[in-house]
Amino acid sequence: MFIIKDLSASLKYLNFIRYKSYVDLKLRFNRTLIGSFWPFISISIFVLGWGFAASSLFSVDPSDFLPYFCTGYITWLFLSSNVSESCNIFISQTHILLTRKIPFSVFIFIQIVKNFFIFLHYLLFFLIIFLYFNLDFNYNFFLLIPGFFIFFFLLYFFIFFWGTLCTRF
Repeated sequence: MFIIKDLSASLKYLNFIRYKSYVDLKLRFNRTLIGSFWPFISISIFVLGWGFAASSLFSVDPSDFLPYFCTGYITWLFLSSNVSESCNIFISQTHILLTRKIPFSVFIFIQIVKNFFIFLHYLLFFLIIFLYFNLDFNYNFFLLIPGFFIFFFLLYFFIFFWGTLCTRF
């Protein structure tokens, strides 16, 4: 019951979530030469390097291996970054939590939105792979929409549980 009240109370802070996510992203790539395209460059080098090496190692056609490897890897990066940052989610925001009465869900949404924008850079690389290998677009792609909602729903509750547990202990 507490989570539902906290979730509904966090809807008043949508501008704060948007602003704090933007500031966190800006600070993350502040002094880099290429800015926020570092995730795009790093994932493209890794997926292409490991994808071609693994496809030749396993004797698989790269056009069959690379799109699936890219999809799985970018999904894993999004999930693992959220899980690893969830350990510190409330500890890193103690200066705000101790001075203001802000729902805990706000900080969870800030983390998810920030990592989602990095995930969009990864999706840009997947789109290039998708177009290069001329993959078929069919009705199964529309299953991604409910899949993302279920994924974000479960991710929210996992981050809430894990962040609370790590803060306590």
